[in-house]
Parts: sequence; C-alpha cells; structure tokens
Amino acid sequence: MAKDRTNIFRQATELARSGRFDEANVLVRNSTAKPGKDALGLMIRGRLAILANQPAEAKTLLEKSIRIEPSIEAWLLLAKYHLRMVEDEAALAAGMAAIQLDPAATLPRIETAAMLLEFGRLEEAIATIQPLESVKITELPAVTGQRLRMVRVSLAIQSGRRAEAIDLAREVLTDDLRTSERLETLDLLAKACDLEGRFEEAFEAATTRNRESGVPFDPVRLRLETDTLIRSTDRESLERWPIGLEDPRLVFVAGMPRSGTSLLDRIIDAHPQAGGVGELPILERFSARLAAARRPGPPPRCFGELQSERWRENATTLLQEMATRTPDARRIVNKSLGNDRLLGLASRLFPGCRAIHIRRDPRDVAVSCFLRRFAAEGIPWITTLQGIADAWRESERIMRHWKTVLELPILEVRYERLVRNPDEEIPRIIEFLGLDWNDACRDFHQSGRPIRTLSFDQVNRPLYSSSVGRHANYAEAIGTVEWPDYDDEA
Repeated sequence: MAKDRTNIFRQATELARSGRFDEANVLVRNSTAKPGKDALGLMIRGRLAILANQPAEAKTLLEKSIRIEPSIEAWLLLAKYHLRMVEDEAALAAGMAAIQLDPAATLPRIETAAMLLEFGRLEEAIATIQPLESVKITELPAVTGQRLRMVRVSLAIQSGRRAEAIDLAREVLTDDLRTSERLETLDLLAKACDLEGRFEEAFEAATTRNRESGVPFDPVRLRLETDTLIRSTDRESLERWPIGLEDPRLVFVAGMPRSGTSLLDRIIDAHPQAGGVGELPILERFSARLAAARRPGPPPRCFGELQSERWRENATTLLQEMATRTPDARRIVNKSLGNDRLLGLASRLFPGCRAIHIRRDPRDVAVSCFLRRFAAEGIPWITTLQGIADAWRESERIMRHWKTVLELPILEVRYERLVRNPDEEIPRIIEFLGLDWNDACRDFHQSGRPIRTLSFDQVNRPLYSSSVGRHANYAEAIGTVEWPDYDDEA
C-alpha cells in the first residue's frame, strides 16, 4: 500500500505542476478511506496547494496534518507557506518546530539556517547549523548534501570569508545539481566574486545563471502592455472606477528593484509612528481578482461582479492584513515591486493613500539586478541587461503618466541624493508623510527590525554612497547597451 501511495503522490505532483490541481487533490483524497484524518495525505495535498499557488488552502491542509500527526516535512512546508506570505517570524517558528521534532535531523537545521541567513540573522544561523559542523556531505542524501553546502557558502559570504565562499561554490557546481540548486549556487558565486572585487568572474557567473534560467522576455509586449495601461487609466476613466476604503495611513513605495525601495522602507519604519510591511503584494492580489472578473465594456461595468461593495470589502480585508503587522502605525509602508504599475488601482482602492517614487541610475540598477537572482518568471526582463534597460524606461513612462492623471500625492526621491545628503533628504521624506521629525529615522540601521530582502546587508548599516556608480566596475560588460538618460543631480 505504501508503494501504491508513493506512486499516487508522484502522479498527483505531476498533475499539480501542469495546473490540474483539482484532479491531483481528488487523486490523493481517494487514496485513503478517511481523507480528513489522514495526516500524510493532508500534508501531500498541502504541498500540492503550494505548487498550485493556493496558499490559503495549503495553510489549512498543513495545519490540519500537523494537528493529527506532526511531521518534519509538514512543518517545513508550513514554513514555506509563511515565507511566501512574508510572515517571517511564523516561518521561523515552523522551522524551529521541525527541529524540535528531531534535533538530530539534518534538513530542518539546514532550512531554518537558510531562512535566518535570508533575514540577515547571521549569529542565529551559525548557532542553528553548528551541530552539523562535523557532518560529512557524502553521508547525506544527494539533495540534502547540496543544500548544506549552499548554506555553508552563504555563511562564508555573510561572515566575510568571500574567497572561501567562491571555492565552495565552484566545488558545488561540479556536482550534478537540480536546476534550482545550480541557479542558486551561481547566484552565490556571483555575489561572492562581486564582493571580493573579482568583477569579471562575477559577471560571468551571473550571465551563466541568467542564461540557464530559460525565461524568455519580449520587450515589444512590455511596451504594448504599458500602452494599454496608459490608455485605460486616463483621468476620466479612473473617475468611473469604484472606490474602496479611504485611509490616510497607506504609503506605497514605487521603483525598480534595487533602486532603494528597501532603504526607504527601513528609514520610514524607524519612525515610532510608522511601520513597514515589506513586499506584501496586496495590490497584485486585487488586480488578479479584477482580471479574473473582467468583462467587456467601460468602467465600472468591465469589473463584472467586483463593484463598489466588493471593492470596499476587499480594501477592508487587505488593510487589516497590513495593519495587524504594524498595529500602532500612523503610516504603513508597502514596497511591493509591482507598485509602479498599480498606483492607479491604489488611488481608487485606497483613496487617501500617498506614494513615494524612488529613482536610481539605470546602469546601477541593471548591474545590481543582473548580479542577483530574482524570481525571473514574474519579471522576465531581469535576466538581460537590455531587458532591465527596457523595463526601466517603461517604469519611468508609467510613473510620468500617474503623476499627470492622479490626485495621489507622489514624492520623488533620487537614490543618489538620499545616500549623499541624508540630512536634507530624510527630513523631506518624513515631512511628506505628515510626521514630526524623529532622530530614529537617521539611525534607521539600529532599529533591529528584521528585514527580508536582497538588500538586507545594506540596510542594516549606516548610509553609504559607495554603491553610487558601481556600474563602472562593469563598464566593458554593459557598454553595448543603449542606456536611458538619467541625471542624478536633477
């Protein structure tokens, strides 16, 4: 029976990966007489729900599985759910629960240490992984051994042992890795080489990783999407959109990845009357609901069943989700990477909100993006320098449109000015938010708030301007791209 169920679970996983989640779910449910009391089946269905991008369903199934019979795999899957929902402490709690089930088990310590490293909590990561110091990779299952070596590479990078990290990463790459692990290792190699000043090697590793990600990008399609968005959100059309919930607390930070959005988030969050919720994709979620309900015709008819009452309901739910993360804040900052294209929606779903547009030299943005691994499926332009330049232009174009048609207050911040002249720029930002000045904003790096971002190692220390003009380290590599005009002193 165990062998039969293993085959069933394998078949169900393939169905879920091909988008046939309902069939996969039924297949697992039918494999036991009591599906509601089957801890293993519930855990597998939770994993399938994660694959099918149904996080709420995954949470329900995994928690039920754990209540019936806790298992390491169920706890680690629940941690994966919380990571996706940007619930870092809950994710760590799930990882720790997996460790407590079996303190001698290898995988829970590896995955929990990886989370701690992602959050920039180096000392805790070292303490978590320390019991595995004497473990030999050859004694572990292949996949587990590879994960342990990648965590050791990350530890070496964050501990300042970059040459060691480079050697470890190159050693890992000699193995027969799964695609995801190879891409992650190439990412770590690029980061270590860049920090070590071995720029040619860094660019080579990043180029290989981006090429092997295999995500196609169509610049013409991106331009046409921007054209359509601009045409459908003129001032007159937007006035016919429903209204959600008016609340002055919300602040949406818009900007390209690696343009300083995390820095802004941390500076504002340091204020006693403000709080950041990170890259919580609340606008993206509601936008997806609108797309699913879409009907022919002008607004508001085009929104189908999602009319005024449903907008208010969704706005209330989404606002509560943010407010519970920072309950005492007069200003709640959201820096989701999709905000630049969704400010029109924000202005109607949350009238009374405000926005900050942060801009940075496109060459520095491109180098920073190209050298670091993102979820390329969501932003396919991230894998080529030309694609990043194209996306920068389109982001600028849609932001110019919003500044023309929206009543929404939008403050423009230049990254270069912010890091070179914080004594003027930070008070200007706090004043825009309608908050009194507080010295904690200048000392944002001392706030101690956990942050999960590719920039955690930069926003946990005082402001520095050495990252301005970092593209010069890669001048030859980026020289074939036609870069948009940008004046950091304008």
